Amino acid sequence: MGKDEKIFSRMVETNRIRNIEKERLAIAAIRKMITDNIEVTIAGLMEQTGLSRSFFYNNESVHEELTRAKKLQQGKDFNAPKRRVMDKAMAGRLHILEEQLAKRNEECAQLREENAKMKGIISAGNFQAYQNL
Repeated sequence: MGKDEKIFSRMVETNRIRNIEKERLAIAAIRKMITDNIEVTIAGLMEQTGLSRSFFYNNESVHEELTRAKKLQQGKDFNAPKRRVMDKAMAGRLHILEEQLAKRNEECAQLREENAKMKGIISAGNFQAYQNL
C-alpha cells in the first residue's frame, strides 16, 4: 500500500467516524425532541445540531428515525401550550375591560340623571334653582 493510499484510507476512516458521530447526534436530538414533547422539524434539528438540511434527508438511518418520529407525533397539537398562555392573557385583559365598561356605564347613568334634573330645572323656568347649582 502506497503513501497516497494510506492517506486516502485514513481520510475515508475519519469521514466515516465523523459521519457516525453526526448520526448519533441527530438521532439523539430527534429522540430528545420526542421525549420533551417538542415538534420534530428539520429546522429545529438544524438549529439544535448544527447539521445541514441535506444531512437529515440524505442519511438513511437519520431519515428513518425522522420519519418514525413524525409518525409518532402525527395529530399532536404543538401550539396548544402557546394558545393556553395567550387565552389566559386575553381572559385577564377581557376582565379588565369589562370592569372599565361597568365603571363607564355607571358614570353614564349618573350623568343622565344629572342631565334630566338640569332639563327639569330649565324647562320649569326656575332660574333661581338653576343659579343655586
